[in-house]
Amino acid sequence: MSTPQWLTDLRVQIVTLRKEQARLEKILMNPPAMTEGCLNIQYRRCGKANCACMREIEPKKHGPYHYLALQTKV
Repeated sequence: MSTPQWLTDLRVQIVTLRKEQARLEKILMNPPAMTEGCLNIQYRRCGKANCACMREIEPKKHGPYHYLALQTKV
């Protein structure tokens, strides 16, 4: 009695998925170098007199701007 085609296809798919899993695990277990710091998000005013960001009541500031504040080792 021969193996049904759907079972053979399923086995091939399992082997393929296991290889992909091993590849991804290798990547995840060896992460690249990281930088210590804090991510800051700011909304700012541009200073132009007619801009919506300069209104006294409910100013519409520009942004968000993302800044990385690096940790310095002492």
